Amino acid sequence: MKKFILLFFLISFLAFSPKNSFSEEDLTKLLPDEMKSSGFQTPSKYGIYDDRSLYDYLDGGAPFYIDRGFSKLINEEYSKGGDSVIVDIYMMKDEKSSADLFKVLRRKELKALKLGKEGQEGENQIEFFQNKYFVRITAFKTDQKTKDIIKKFGEITAKKIADSLSKVKKK
Repeated sequence: MKKFILLFFLISFLAFSPKNSFSEEDLTKLLPDEMKSSGFQTPSKYGIYDDRSLYDYLDGGAPFYIDRGFSKLINEEYSKGGDSVIVDIYMMKDEKSSADLFKVLRRKELKALKLGKEGQEGENQIEFFQNKYFVRITAFKTDQKTKDIIKKFGEITAKKIADSLSKVKKK
């Protein structure tokens, strides 16, 4: 009888537990592919990482993100001539997790950036968080043209996140 009751509760839990609403398509829609119209190409297919495969992308750094509510990461490289830009969009478990991650990574010496809820700009990188997403966009050059390019990548990504959130609210 105890086995039957335990089995009943297990089946009930699985049947009524919240489903993971993640889809690869949801994350790919956040990538700033509009930059392709200005000549950027993606030399390889994007990568999607979960809490097991994140170790393959962040050698040694995965626990830092996982401990802060990491869920998924989509990563893509864009290149044009001598310019290369890496876009990392971390989907965290909720907005509090992405805000906490940003606060831990926030460096006071970096310039604040009005992107998403809060952002920062370094020599060759911008970071911001918006809802449950933490975004890092990195280039390999540090000139002003490159800084403008990564800001444009960031603006497009932030708009796509906002648009995806408004679609979810309408449903």
